[in-house]
Amino acid sequence: MAANGRTNDDDGLARQRRECGLGLGQAVFVHLVNAPVREVLNAIVPAHGDVWWHVSYRESPPIYRHCTIRLNGFDNWSIADAARVPPPPMRPR
Repeated sequence: MAANGRTNDDDGLARQRRECGLGLGQAVFVHLVNAPVREVLNAIVPAHGDVWWHVSYRESPPIYRHCTIRLNGFDNWSIADAARVPPPPMRPR
């Protein structure tokens, strides 16, 4: 843990966000309703104009909760994050 109370992972994420901000250069907005992740990623590409996407899987089976989604810029930047699945609702006791 760093002296400021942040972990090295926090610093890495902040650096990654700055680098992505340099690569993205502008906000990208897409509007889709009930679209699968693939359609969302495919909509981001033309909306941005200088990016491509890649999905990899950390384990089998190749399902959403096992994937990492990466956006890559043609000017040598990238940002990735693991898929996030909300926890199931808590049952009343």
